[in-house]
Amino acid sequence: MFKKMHLVESRGSGIDKIVITLEINNLPAPDISAKENNTVITLFEKKTLADMNDREKINAIFYHTARLFMENSYMTNQSVRTRFGLSPKQSAMASKIISLSLNSGLIKPYDPNAGNKFMQYIPFWAESYNEKIE
Repeated sequence: MFKKMHLVESRGSGIDKIVITLEINNLPAPDISAKENNTVITLFEKKTLADMNDREKINAIFYHTARLFMENSYMTNQSVRTRFGLSPKQSAMASKIISLSLNSGLIKPYDPNAGNKFMQYIPFWAESYNEKIE
């Protein structure tokens, strides 16, 4: 069905397209799971940040961070505010979501020695600044 909708193709970039489209439209991240010999992707209707549970917020942050990393960029407080449609005055809310995601282990600081204002984040599987110089 996704192939007929031109959301996936045999090159394997369909999930990237789904994640990017969901982010552009401020929709919740998909739930992707493997069941027997199939991959199941569940898409959700629009929710406000207040209506999302912690798992949904962490999932959205992980995909956001991974997408930015693949685009040679990093997740920041500002990018989280943009992702969730928050104003600059709501940076504390974005920081709480980042902290929740850090505690989950799905993201990590790119450079742990950076100041809070300049902190950037990468997916747990990516190489950090410290790993590059060691």
